[in-house]
Order: sequence, then structure tokens, then C-alpha cells
Amino acid sequence: MEFPRKLVYNPQAIDSVSFMASDKKRYFLATYLGRRYNGVVDGFIYLNIPEIGLLESLKLPDTILFQDNKEKSLRSFGAEGLHHTPLQPLKRWKISYDGKMRVRGNTKDIVHVHLDAIWTSRLPFYDVNRDTDTMLLAKIFAKEPWNDDFFGIVKDFHLTHFEQHGNITGQAVVNGEIFQLKMNSLKSRKHGILKWKHMHRYVTHFMHFQDGTSISVGMISTPVTFSSKEYGFITTANGELYPITYSSLKLHELGEAGTPPKDYSFSIKAGGRTYHIQVEVFKCAEFYAGWQWEARIVECMAKFTFNGNPGWGGVEWHYRHTGRRPLSIASMDPEKKIAGEESGAGWGPPSEAPSVQAGED
Repeated sequence: MEFPRKLVYNPQAIDSVSFMASDKKRYFLATYLGRRYNGVVDGFIYLNIPEIGLLESLKLPDTILFQDNKEKSLRSFGAEGLHHTPLQPLKRWKISYDGKMRVRGNTKDIVHVHLDAIWTSRLPFYDVNRDTDTMLLAKIFAKEPWNDDFFGIVKDFHLTHFEQHGNITGQAVVNGEIFQLKMNSLKSRKHGILKWKHMHRYVTHFMHFQDGTSISVGMISTPVTFSSKEYGFITTANGELYPITYSSLKLHELGEAGTPPKDYSFSIKAGGRTYHIQVEVFKCAEFYAGWQWEARIVECMAKFTFNGNPGWGGVEWHYRHTGRRPLSIASMDPEKKIAGEESGAGWGPPSEAPSVQAGED
């Protein structure tokens, strides 16, 4: 389940892996690669080096990448210099990037970055569909109207999703200067059907604490299936995993107007223990996802505390975006790439691929 998988036969099919990592010195990495049909990839990389600033891939805020023929034939997680390579299932991945990046806030400050890092873990993984607490899942279903249409949609838009805490070690070479990396990390792996238009909002937190505890917790609002769905887990310092059984997060109370909060708190319960979590965001960047920019995503670096225990990590906020991918950007796409508003992706199985060019109305 770790290696690249054959895409399901649906225009919205995706096979993705992402990593978020941080340390107490405020080094930070967020990188994502999602394979679609026709060699199209959702992808980006952010790398914060305190001595330099927040580096971002040059295409941002756009996240549409294109594979070469070798990457397509190998079904690899890779495009345009960014690669995620599984080495040992659930234990080791290689994360690499070789190319130009921009110092955020200064469009003229372009640097060359060579990133070579290894993600490792000996910890158990959390399957969102299998391991979510039974009573919590029952409450999620109880909020929705039960009928044949509802259960049919839930089945049709199934997305396998599992997460795992681990560590990243390696180095980043920026214009010849070497920076050593040693960060705590969350890996997220998804396979199935993902249509950005269906999502109203989501938030996800990755947190690692001084006592060795790691926490992943979030909430998603996808009106066609679940109006609000909580999920998450903790991994203790001795490697025990506990799904959350309660979360006080209320998505509609946090940044519903479009601006994520910078200072807030919530509580969760897991393993018979209550965690009172304080969040303080100190740096953010935003980008767009989807062939027609159907999603606006705000990626944030943050520090955390629970019950007085200090920690570090990141927060990712998603908002539904109703604008369009600018033609000035779409016109730079390689020739013969196809897209369509209603196919929703610009990536469908070949027999279903529409003929509208990216960026057209």
C-alpha cells in the first residue's frame, strides 16, 4: 500500500503521499505529490530555513506539475525535480528535490536547492477508515440524513487514507551552503477519488512535543458526504497509538470567513487522557490546488503546547475556491495536456478525457 498504485478508473482518481516536518529550531518542510491521469501531478514543496527564510517552489501558488515519460512509465511519485520514493513499506522513504526555489516575499530572490532526505519510522500507522474510534464514527454518521443516495455517494467517493508519525534526516544545499535537517514528521498516504470541488473546508494539525508525543488531528467538511468529520490519533513516546475519541474543534468557528486564526485552542481525548492544546501560528503561505484552482490552501508553521508541554509542527487549512486557474498560467502548460471543468481534473482515463484546454471557460 506504500508503493505507487494503479489509479482507479475515475476522472478524479488520485494516488498521493505528503510529508510535513518541523523541529524546535523552526526548520520546516511541507511537500506533496498526488499522481493523476495523463502524467499530471498535484505537487509543491515548502522549506523553511531560519537563516534564509521560507523557500517555495517557483510554480506556487499553482500546483499543477507534469511528469516526463520515464516518470509516467514508472508510475513514480515525482515531477519537475521533486520526488518521493518508497524504500521500505511503512519504514523508509526518500525525499528529494533539485531545482530553483524562491524566498517567499521576494520574487527576485531565487536560489538553487538540492534536498536529499530520508523519512524513517518504527511506529504504527493510523488508517482513517479502519482505526477511527467507533463511537466517534457513529456520531459522524448520525449527523447526516440516511438514505440510499447518501450511502451510495459515501461508497462511490471512497478514499483510502492513512497517516504515520516518523522522522526526517538529511541535508539541504542552498546555493552551495549546506544545512543539516533533523525533524519530526507526519506522512500522509491517500488513494482513491479526490474531487476538490466537493470539499467546503478542512483543517489538519501535525504536532510533536518535547516529551516525545506526536499528535495528528483534523476536521473536514465535505457536504456531499459528511458535513463534519473529525479524525486523528496520538503516538506516545513509547510508540503506542491511540485514536482520538473526542475533539472540541468546531470548524465553522475557526476562520470561516477565509482567514485562518493565529491563536486558538481546543481539546481532544485519546487513550483515556485529555489533551488541552494551544496553537500559536507564526508563518503562513497559501496556494491553489485543482486543475481549475478549486481549492485554496493555507500552509502554516506553528508552535503548540498541551498541558504545559511545548511542541512544534504545522497546520493546513483548506477553503473552497470559486475562481479559475489563470490563462496566463495555463498557457504555459505542455502541449496536448487536457482539462475540463466538469471532468474536474484535466486528468481522466484516456477514454473519458475531455477536449477543453486548460484555462478555457
